[in-house]
Amino acid sequence: MKLEEKTILIIEDEQDLADTYKLKLKNAGYNVIIAADGLKALAAVKENKQIDLILLDLILPQRSGFSLLKDFKENPESEKIPIFILSNLSLEKEIDQGLKLKADKYLIKTDYTPEKIVNLVNEYFAGK
Repeated sequence: MKLEEKTILIIEDEQDLADTYKLKLKNAGYNVIIAADGLKALAAVKENKQIDLILLDLILPQRSGFSLLKDFKENPESEKIPIFILSNLSLEKEIDQGLKLKADKYLIKTDYTPEKIVNLVNEYFAGK
């Protein structure tokens, strides 16, 4: 499958950051959808049957990222979508909670530039 056929949903309420990730991922050849809060994220997953990866912030308006992650992984229509948590929450208990809820990766925002995120996404899809 070609990269341009891959769709990534970015669930991030910081507009500048979301736009930066979107620009970098689009330049790398991906389709990108942004949801700025928990309710928009749920709607985006329901409306777009071809989401190949979700980048999920945890601190969001409307619904927490942990709550969304749990919903996505318990719903047969979205349970197989890989989800990378991308958060500033870096306590071990938060990381453990994200992984217990079946996040595929837990990334601390300060450790990953947008370029590193693109590289990680490219590596993930190259391994598929």
